[in-house]
Amino acid sequence: MQNQTYYIFHHFNPNTPIFQYMDFDYFLSIVESNQYFVTFKKHFLDNKEKKLLHNKRFGTHIFPIHLSGKELNEDEKKHDSEMINKMFELFEESTLLLASCWTLTKEENYLMWKSYTTKIGIRIETTIDNFVCALETTDYDIVCGNICYEGFHYPSIVENSWFVKDSHYASENEFRFYFRPKDGITNMYKENVDKKKGKTFNVDYKKLINKVVLSPFIQEKAAETIGNIIKETYKLSYELSKITVN
Repeated sequence: MQNQTYYIFHHFNPNTPIFQYMDFDYFLSIVESNQYFVTFKKHFLDNKEKKLLHNKRFGTHIFPIHLSGKELNEDEKKHDSEMINKMFELFEESTLLLASCWTLTKEENYLMWKSYTTKIGIRIETTIDNFVCALETTDYDIVCGNICYEGFHYPSIVENSWFVKDSHYASENEFRFYFRPKDGITNMYKENVDKKKGKTFNVDYKKLINKVVLSPFIQEKAAETIGNIIKETYKLSYELSKITVN
């Protein structure tokens, strides 16, 4: 759809395959309307994606740690204060951005099927470059990279504040895209984030989707019917899940 300049963290090849699990009805909305919905991070279900949480009883591991009994000089105190403020500012900005989440794991994941789809779900495959080029995003800069599962602690969150999650999500092996408006985050934009869950972009679904895999939870006859729709109506290749469900 366009030649889009985008920025990839951690030196990923633009042709790297990425995968997204979704319900079949959402897939139909993409291929029927040629539109793709991206959610503001602020409206993610995970509370730690929305705000840095502080444990009032035990403190929090996101702040600098110093040796017990060490007396900090003024320069050290100033540095810590600046880093903490920067950390919160960067994280707060990330919650105002549109974010699209994918996985780098080629093999199907049972927990991903259960967490991100209902019984009639699918998984689409694309590449980093095809995802960006398939969307009409001329008003946005795109920054993307893989998630680091080091948890929300100092100093890694200052360096990777847009790409950090807790370690218990590591099996997701997530690759994430952020969309930042080229004219900056204005007060009007912030108000829009509060009012709306996200934004719909025009998309070339044939550029976006390389292949479809059907959920292992779809019954055999239904899978055959859905597969024929994908192949005959939308001219996309599909596969049945390789996972066996008892």
